[in-house]
Amino acid sequence: MPFSHGLPGRMPGGDGNLPISNLVTESESIDQLLFQERLIACLSSFFGVLAPAPASIGLYGLLSCEVTRRTREIGIRMALGAGGARC
Repeated sequence: MPFSHGLPGRMPGGDGNLPISNLVTESESIDQLLFQERLIACLSSFFGVLAPAPASIGLYGLLSCEVTRRTREIGIRMALGAGGARC
């Protein structure tokens, strides 16, 4: 950290023999504080975009099953002599 050289001597009331530890800029400090929130936001967005895929696959399977069952039912009714649709 190049800007930390000579800093202890410039601080009023500071001891020049004490080491400075964990010296970070304000933007680095803010980035460290917001890292977890940003990670959660990114993961939530990812799963929010990904969620419709299994939901649509499930709805397709349900609809396919219902159409297959209904097609067989309509075939049986026609074999027994049922007429066309009445509107």
